[in-house]
Amino acid sequence: MKRQKLWSIALGVWSALFCGLMTHPVWAQFGQGTYEFGSLPQSWQMNPAHSPNARVFLALPGITGRFYAPAFSLSDVLLPVNNQQSRLDFKSVFESKAGRAMDFSLSTQAEILQLGFSPNQNSYLGLGSGVVLQTNLQLPVDLLRLVQNGNAGAYFRENNLNMSQMGVSALAYLQHHIAFSRDVGAKWRVGGRIKYLQGMFALDSRESKFILHASTDSIRLESNTLILTAGIPALLNDSGGLASNLNIRMADLIQTNRGSGLGYDLGASFAPSEKLQFSMSVIDLGGITWKQDLHTYAGGPYTYSFYGVNYTLNIDSLNNTAEQLQSATDSLLRQFKVKETAAKSFRSSLRTGFHLAASFKASRRLQCGGIVSGMSTHSAIRTAFTSYLQWNPSRFFQLRTS
Repeated sequence: MKRQKLWSIALGVWSALFCGLMTHPVWAQFGQGTYEFGSLPQSWQMNPAHSPNARVFLALPGITGRFYAPAFSLSDVLLPVNNQQSRLDFKSVFESKAGRAMDFSLSTQAEILQLGFSPNQNSYLGLGSGVVLQTNLQLPVDLLRLVQNGNAGAYFRENNLNMSQMGVSALAYLQHHIAFSRDVGAKWRVGGRIKYLQGMFALDSRESKFILHASTDSIRLESNTLILTAGIPALLNDSGGLASNLNIRMADLIQTNRGSGLGYDLGASFAPSEKLQFSMSVIDLGGITWKQDLHTYAGGPYTYSFYGVNYTLNIDSLNNTAEQLQSATDSLLRQFKVKETAAKSFRSSLRTGFHLAASFKASRRLQCGGIVSGMSTHSAIRTAFTSYLQWNPSRFFQLRTS
């Protein structure tokens, strides 16, 4: 009877959390589906206070990938509207996130080797190496609104389109870490990880500034471009145009002497009882300073105004319209020329994240919990929430729904 009651409590808590998420937007799950997931190495990457339950541990090479994208509420996707099967409510997204950016990112980590051991029952020492690739695309929500609705709406008569949040970044590095965790008293465990970072290549255009003033009779664009690269061949030729013979070889990209830095992970867990546990962590504090194979491209500040074209429905006018459009395009390209400038060292920050979690063991095989996670972006901190229910039928098999 007691076990059935615990099962009912765990299922009830998880069901309530899931129903709440049906009507609230969820930005992403930053990999926290594997947080506190038994003996997965990915779990320890997100909290160095967690450690293998073994005297000696060896992990063979493996790859972990995480894709992050802005999400709509589940009801937007699943619930029918006007007898239609489903919908995506773009209008509500535009209104709730006006002036902000949507982030799309892909993070891949290839573990080369992980080795660790427990010198005693209370502590753990680990070593490891891996390769990390992080890419990020930021798109202003107002730009998506302009693409869908055009500039005739009331919104653009009252607001300028700030596209300064639009940008692309890519970062690849080799990391070597040493980790240590230890019990502190009967209820606390703390851990930390320090990582030496060797930069492979980087690209960052997020410092560029673009502002679009759109009205019903004209469009004015202001720009100030800045693109930083390290370990990537020159993107422009001698005349300032895009290099047509750009050849990026993998052997050149994987060199690790272009920059260096340090990264830090910190974590702790607190267990007031055998069934209840709380934990927290901050990961990827730090960054890389790039010093070799640098290229910097800059242009501006520039301003360009476009007042449309005149046309009538005849052959001569249509030909004239094509000429007007070509002239406007040539003028725009001449105005927004980007040139290579003197390169200086620059710093790329890691995407810092945090986790706050609580878990409850309803029985020896059943566990439920919730995890609040956050991740820093170039302009904001994105947060997410996940609830999960985990079943462990044996030592070698685990099943989780989240």
